Amino acid sequence: MSSSRELSPLIMALRRLPYLTVESAEEVGAALQASVESDLAGGRSPDGVAWAPKKDGGSALANAASNALKRTVNGTKISLLTRGHYWAHQQGVGNTPARPVLPSSITPKMQAAMVSVIEDRIKGVLGNV
Repeated sequence: MSSSRELSPLIMALRRLPYLTVESAEEVGAALQASVESDLAGGRSPDGVAWAPKKDGGSALANAASNALKRTVNGTKISLLTRGHYWAHQQGVGNTPARPVLPSSITPKMQAAMVSVIEDRIKGVLGNV
């Protein structure tokens, strides 16, 4: 049977696990934003739907990947918001066709990004035990 001295590092590591959500929120938020931005850079919504081309046939929202999103993190609450004129593209306003920059819900790609961050954090805590 293991001595309490051998179990002590494991017990201390397990006690840190409940705090990982707060400790990793900023990193999870960055991973979510990167996931959405990679879709925007490909000219499609985060739901995987290709955007309609511009009237002149050019690529729509060419700068969306670097300009469309603002991320805020407050505790464990992560928000991705549209910036500037990109809000008009979310649903389509007036003559502006809908070219969503935010998903309607968490996508599988976003979920995978979140899981990857949390798994890495858990491995970081438990990996040294």
